[in-house]
Amino acid sequence: MQSSSDRITPSFQTLFVDENPDIVNALAGAFGGTWPESVRFVVGNVLRSGPGIVATPTNSEGDMSAGLDLQLKSLFPNIEERLQRYIYQLPAKRLTVGASVWIETGESDFPFVIFSPTFRTRWDLATPNRVYRASLAVFRSAQGCPSASAVRKILMPGFGTGVGGVDPILAAQKMFQAYRRAVNDGGTRPIVLKVP
Repeated sequence: MQSSSDRITPSFQTLFVDENPDIVNALAGAFGGTWPESVRFVVGNVLRSGPGIVATPTNSEGDMSAGLDLQLKSLFPNIEERLQRYIYQLPAKRLTVGASVWIETGESDFPFVIFSPTFRTRWDLATPNRVYRASLAVFRSAQGCPSASAVRKILMPGFGTGVGGVDPILAAQKMFQAYRRAVNDGGTRPIVLKVP
């Protein structure tokens, strides 16, 4: 673990928020007793914790029929269609685990949703490795986002812990490892789909 003197400051804040206290406690525990000022942990609903950029652990097909995706679909009725339109133009016709895409919403409280799959289909379960890869894609894209006007707070639930079925402690460890790697290694420019 890094000492406070050699920590690299991320270019974004992260609010880890989940309705399950076990997941929030696991995330806080994975970050250890002293976490950076840019990281906070809250028990609650992601969509009642804004404003911010919502990160969601989706599936590779863009099916938004469960979990946080279903809540987002209710809030932004055309977002599933926009996500699937993007996915269907990809060569594999899937958003691969380890990739992410930002979709602009046109709303000021939640200007973007970051979709990053933790599983391939809605019947597939997440794995710790997929949680790591999906989280890394979110953190790298947030670290590499060039837009100074974008809301710099990521609202992020436990990845893979709901529909995906990964143990909260194991998922939290993988999310922490992904956060640390993205912050230390730098970011990648996100793929952003603008409001039509």
